[in-house]
This record gives sequence, C-alpha cells and structure tokens, in this order.
Amino acid sequence: MALKISVEIARDGSLIPMINDISVHSSYQAVIEGQRLAEQILRQNPSPDMPIVVYGLGFGYHIRPLLQSFTNIYVLESLTELIDIAKETKVIDDIFSKIKIISDLDNVPYLPEHLSLTLRSEYRWQEEFFNEANKRLQTEKTDYQIKADEIRVLVNFPIYGGSFTTAEYVSNAFNKIGCTVENMDNSIANQILQYTLQNSKNKNGLIQKLTEVLSDLLWEKFVEFKPHIIFCLAQAPIDYQVINAIRKTGTIVAFWFVEDYRRFPYWSDVVKYIDAFFYIQRGEFESIIEEYAPNKGFYLPMAADNNLIELAKNDKREDSFYHADVSFMGAAFANRVNFFTQIHNYDLKMWGTGWYDFEHFKNKCPLQDERISIPQAVKIYQNSKININLHSSMDENIFNKFGDFVNPRTFEILACGGFQLVDDSQVIREFFTPDEDLVVFSSIPEAIDKIDFYLKNSDIREKIAKNGYQKTMNRYTYKHRMIAALAILVKANPILANRVEAEQNRVTELALKINDKKFIEVLNSINPALRNDPKSIFKAFEQEKDNIRYKAIFKLLETFYEGE
Repeated sequence: MALKISVEIARDGSLIPMINDISVHSSYQAVIEGQRLAEQILRQNPSPDMPIVVYGLGFGYHIRPLLQSFTNIYVLESLTELIDIAKETKVIDDIFSKIKIISDLDNVPYLPEHLSLTLRSEYRWQEEFFNEANKRLQTEKTDYQIKADEIRVLVNFPIYGGSFTTAEYVSNAFNKIGCTVENMDNSIANQILQYTLQNSKNKNGLIQKLTEVLSDLLWEKFVEFKPHIIFCLAQAPIDYQVINAIRKTGTIVAFWFVEDYRRFPYWSDVVKYIDAFFYIQRGEFESIIEEYAPNKGFYLPMAADNNLIELAKNDKREDSFYHADVSFMGAAFANRVNFFTQIHNYDLKMWGTGWYDFEHFKNKCPLQDERISIPQAVKIYQNSKININLHSSMDENIFNKFGDFVNPRTFEILACGGFQLVDDSQVIREFFTPDEDLVVFSSIPEAIDKIDFYLKNSDIREKIAKNGYQKTMNRYTYKHRMIAALAILVKANPILANRVEAEQNRVTELALKINDKKFIEVLNSINPALRNDPKSIFKAFEQEKDNIRYKAIFKLLETFYEGE
C-alpha cells in the first residue's frame, strides 16, 4: 500500500507527521503525549545503560524524555520517507545524533535484555517490519554455516491442480539436496472440495471449514515433525491463525506462488502472514510485492524435474500413439483456441482438457477430453517433431500482452528432449537463447513459417532440442530452484542458523554425556536433521533395547530430553 506522509501542526504548536492523513502523534498535545509514553519506561527505573528499543520514530516526542536517563536508544523505523521529513523539518535535530535509527533488518542488533516502547500509531504501517525486528533482537548473530542435511522441511501440498504436481517435484528436490522432508498431502480432501463446489449453496463457508480442518492436521504434523521450514505451494489450504502460531515457534513459513497474480488475487492475503513469498513474475508484480511486504518477496521462476524421461516408462502405450508433426499439450484457453484454429491443417494432435468441445479439433484429440498424466506428457514431448508452447492469456488475444513469466511447460518440454516453438517474451530470453535452445514466434505467419522450416530440417531441429535439454538439466531443475530458495531463506532469517546450530551443539553435548563408542557410531549414522530427535535415536537402538548397558543409556536419554 502506498503511504502518503505529510506534516501538520498540533494544537500545542508542535509539528506532527501524518501517514495517509492519520496523525502519528496527538493532534492536540504532542509533547505531553510523548512524555506519557516515555513514562512507561521511566517508571520502571531501569539502569542508565539498559538498552531501550523504540518501535517508531514519529517526530521524536516520545523519545526525547528518554534521553535524560538512557544512553543506548535504538529506534526501529522502516519508513525512510518519514525519517527524511523529520530531518528536513529539523524537529529531531537535538536528538538525532544521540539515537541509533535502524531501518534495515540486517542492522538489527542482538539485545537479549532490553526494554521496549511502541508508538502504536506507526505499528499498523510497519507490523511485519516490527515483528521481524523483534525476533532478530533476540537472535544472536552466528557464522554457523547450515548444511542441507541438517534441515527439516515440511512441504504443504495443495488439494489438487497443477500446483500439486509442482509440490511433488519440490518435495523430491529438497530430498535430493539432502534435507529431511515430510509431506502434508491434502489430496484426501479433494472429493469433499469438488462435491462442495458442485452442490453446495454455502461454498465459501464450507471451504473455510475444510481449510480449518486441514490446517489443524498441518499443526499436528508440525508438532510431530518439528520442521525448520514449512514450504507451501500455491493453493495450499492455509488458516492464518495456525500459520501465525507456527511462526511464533521460530519455524520459517515460505509460500511459492506459481501462478499469475492477475488471475489469482489471493496472493495479497497470503503475503501478510508468511516469512518469505516466492513468485514467478517479473516487472510490475515485483514492485507490487515490495510495496505490500518489503523484504519478503523473492523471484523464483519455474523449472523442470530432472527425472522426467524416466517417468515415461510408467505409460504403457506405444510411442506411435503419440507421434505427430505438431502437438500442443495444455488446456483450451480462448487465446489458444484462436491460435490453433488458424494453424490446424498440419498433422496436429491436441492434448488436454477443452479441445474436444470444438468440432474442428475432435479428430485431433486422441484422448478426447482426458487429463494428461506426467508420463503421458513426457511421451508427447518426446514423440512430437514440434511442440508448440503458447502461454495462456487473460482474454482472446493470442499473445499474452504482459509476457512476464515463463510457464513450467517451457522447461518441461526441454527436459524431455523435445523441440519447442514458444511465443516470444523478454523473460524467456533470460533463460534460453532463441534458435539455439528453442525457437520463438511473435505472430501466426511467423509460427507457420517456422513450423514448415523445422519440419523439413530435422538435423537442425534435433540439435536445438539437444542444446535446450542440456541447458535445462545444467541450470533449471527443481533441485537448482530449491538450492536457491534454501539459500534465500537462510540469509533472510538468521533465527534459522541459530536454531540449527543449537540442535547440533545439543547432539555434541549428548555424545559427550553418553561417552560410548557404539552409541556415537549409531548416532552418527542417523540423518543429521534427526540426531536431536529422541524417537529417532531410540529407533536406531531398537535392536539393543534388551541390552542392560543400553537400558541405562536410554534412561539417561530420557533425563536429557526431559525439558523438551
């Protein structure tokens, strides 16, 4: 939300800042109000060297009285325009050099003991900044380098849809980089959701109740697994009270919005309640996210699974069933119908939902209106001479006028070794070189010319497909994406390193207390992310449960973990 900051004069003659026409200080007696706020600290009579943290600078009327008693005053203020205006009006000239203003989360100091004062009128505009700063005040900075195999990740799946497949890829990718992963599979609720959507007059109310039930199950999974990170995919059911409760424990909640923000506006609710918001769109949306939730948005484009070719074995049909000169796999959005109506005179096969509804496509739909499985999609991409990839549009205009994201099909066709003809955009060119990794088009005549050319030149077509495959495997798999996401989350959330370091130190402490060679050997055989978990340790020693020596060790373990 854009903030308008202006200056007014209070009844007592004091200059006061206005944020969106709402007064930050009393519009009557700003100085007296500031004194009353400062009294909340002063009446506690703390020592002069006690650090004081003030949430909100305003024009300093609540800070000035504190300077008579304290020397370490930190002011948290992310509204840099307010700081600049306060300086320009010279209203804080007498206190500016005596306080430490912090407007960047990376500069928040570790202050395990401090007193705090909040300017409530500023809280509404900086809630996320203040909450994150509060966590960092209590988080000792560490140089500990987290290893992926020390991290527990809970992947929160959507109930159904394309994001469900993406969640599977994400879960597999976290596993591949070494994390210990659990999945919150919400597909069990799909039948209930579909029934509700088709038959209920109270859709919104029932969907909300379903979301609450699934969120309660997520909480139970969270308590059992104790993840460091919960990674939610687009359309995953989220109850914000549960998410807030989880975040208060120190667990990081991330959300990957693998959708078009123009088509799915629910992102604006989600971004308020999580720690990190990953998105796939460039340009305008990046600015919007930064405005809505400063420092929480991160660009993370789509990718491909590096094991797609292997999945083709799960489809038993002969390759010949999928052979075609030209093919398209995807839903029949209006812009795509418009496009293919004008180029359907090829050996063309259409795969996906909606195409069979059109008379002139019926004989080009081998599976009629059937949803396409991943193994089937792989075979389609592999056995089509030319795979056309046309991004969906919000209207009947053939080409998406925004062109600010790359759909997953772009990466998946190449990951299967397929040749791709895709509608051109600047974003695609950030990843792939036209005529080297894939081929682009910007009009129907251009598409037809290129279809004709590449159907006649199989050697060039195959070389381009090979280049695209190699680049995708080397740079753009989900494994690459999750490595990047993990690095972002670790850097943006110092509490994560502290938590993992404390757990690993506890494992070292445990090994020293037990002081048994075989115990340490077995302990080291457990995944590092689970070595601090008593259930995992007990399970590893299952065969020794009747051994008198280890009965004593188990007793010591119970004592060690009593406080947890």
